[in-house]
Amino acid sequence: MLDKIKKNGSMLIAIMFVFFVKMYTEIEYTFNKYVLPYLPKHIEQTIFVFSENGDIICKSYNFDEMNENRKKNKSIDFAIHKEYDKENEKYNAFIVDNLRNYSNSEFKKCKKHFMSVELSAHDKKYEIHMDRNNNYYLENNEVLFYEFVQYILYNEYGSYLNLDEKYTITIVDNDCNIVTMDRTQYIKFFDNKYEIITRKKYIKENSDKISSEIKNEDNCLDEDEENIECINCNVLLEQYRDGDVKNDFRCNNCYWEDEQGNNSEYIIKPDYRNVNKEKEISSEIENAIKIEEEIEIEKKNKLETIHEMELEEAEEYLELENKELEHQIESYYSDKKINEKKQEIFKCDNCGNIYSNFISKKIILIRDSYHENEETCLCEECYNLNSDTFKNRKWIIKE
Repeated sequence: MLDKIKKNGSMLIAIMFVFFVKMYTEIEYTFNKYVLPYLPKHIEQTIFVFSENGDIICKSYNFDEMNENRKKNKSIDFAIHKEYDKENEKYNAFIVDNLRNYSNSEFKKCKKHFMSVELSAHDKKYEIHMDRNNNYYLENNEVLFYEFVQYILYNEYGSYLNLDEKYTITIVDNDCNIVTMDRTQYIKFFDNKYEIITRKKYIKENSDKISSEIKNEDNCLDEDEENIECINCNVLLEQYRDGDVKNDFRCNNCYWEDEQGNNSEYIIKPDYRNVNKEKEISSEIENAIKIEEEIEIEKKNKLETIHEMELEEAEEYLELENKELEHQIESYYSDKKINEKKQEIFKCDNCGNIYSNFISKKIILIRDSYHENEETCLCEECYNLNSDTFKNRKWIIKE
């Protein structure tokens, strides 16, 4: 009798369990099909994605938060500014290389240029979607460069693209043209067309060639950009101090005065704009006085040597000597900027302190980034403390 009750009780429990499982399944199916699609979803309108080595290292949801993260993360490869498009229920994604001077401009959609984009790497093929979850078809948007491909491959397929790996991108555009690209090229979108651009700076397989090429290109850039002035104060722009050297650009102090006012903590003091002018004026005066004194001494010495010469010969001789001295003065002023060694003031990007090159050695680190070499300036103490970290992140010392 007891065994029969136990048996019937077990069957009842089993029947109840099956019943509740079926009920739960029916409720879940009904909810997902008829209720969930109509519930409001929380979607962030604005997102800034920071990418380094293909990985997402942080996200920001407004411009103020983006600026804070930009100061904390200075070694990113690029950022993606996303704005949610309610009509198409996807994000418009714009690639940003320089966040410091990035303005919140409105996105302008362009023509959908490609029918398909296929990446060949690791002996496999991966499809790159340019407008599925994120729409990259925006005017002036630059895509499919090495770091972008690394980001897509890692976040969508969980595969990592090493620094020295080669790959091929095959594109079929709307005119049925088949285009092939490698790691040295990228795409720029315009309204009714696209361009394939060869990168000026890209990673070489041989590390010695990397250093040599970076050095040569930096020398060329310095020669082209050394006379570019700040659009506000006309001070010559400097890469380590102002972040970049290009036309229509502001120096560090002018930028932060416009953004945060005269009391901004990022303004370099003493103000190099005034110091440079005072030094130049005082240096010009001292040099002029020294040159005049030297001219007078040389004239007296020459007069003593030609005292016994005839008057006409002496006048002709002095005239020639005066012309030669005038030529020396002109040569001195034309070459003084090259021969003159000046004190340099720089700000360490790691600790944020201001140093003179007489107090601490200035170390420039450089690595290949999106369009051009990315640079950061460190004091000698910060570099010695964090040298291993910078080497692991592909930074090298600029020679």
